[in-house]
Parts: sequence; C-alpha cells; structure tokens
Amino acid sequence: PAGYVYWSLLDFIFVILGLFVAGQKSVSAAVLRNHYRGQYGEEKKAIAKPAFLIATIAFAVGSLVLFLVTQDITKQMVLVDWQTTIFTVLFAAEMVAAQVSSRVSARTSEV
Repeated sequence: PAGYVYWSLLDFIFVILGLFVAGQKSVSAAVLRNHYRGQYGEEKKAIAKPAFLIATIAFAVGSLVLFLVTQDITKQMVLVDWQTTIFTVLFAAEMVAAQVSSRVSARTSEV
C-alpha cells in the first residue's frame, strides 16, 4: 500500500509457519485416509470433520494472500507493524483448527 516504507518479519514468519502446518496436516490426513482404505477396504471416516482441515488450509492461504497484498518486501524490514495483530489472529485461528482436526483424527484412528 502507498505510504508504508517497511514490512514486518514477524508477519512473514507467521505466513510461512501457517503454510507449513497446513501442508503437514493435508499430508497426514491423506496418509490417514489411505491407511484406512488399505486396512478396511473403505474410507471409514478417517477424518470425522474435514471442515477443520479445510479451515486450516483456508486460513493459511488467506494469510498468504493478505501478506502479498499488504506487505511490500522491497522496502525496509521491521520486526512488527500494526498488521502483525491481524496475522497473529489468523495464525492462532489456524492453529486451533489444525489442533481440532488432529484431535478428531486421533480419536477416529483409535477405533
């Protein structure tokens, strides 16, 4: 945006960590689904609530888009800026969704 002469390193770190977690959760969900498919011959609801996995991915992609729109990395870098609170909330929401999707997967894998 016009007027900003800096970008935030912490925002960038939140985006990278969020993308990593979303990718890891997607891969683990696919592996779990294939495990059930191979073991029981059907999917057997490997993930009871896929909405939380979708929310994790949506928060990660949303934070990436927000970072690309709001941060100009050709400018000077600072540790935090006023938008860090927005990225912190997005990252926290993504971690909650990832944790809930893991709990659901762990519970169904014990069956």
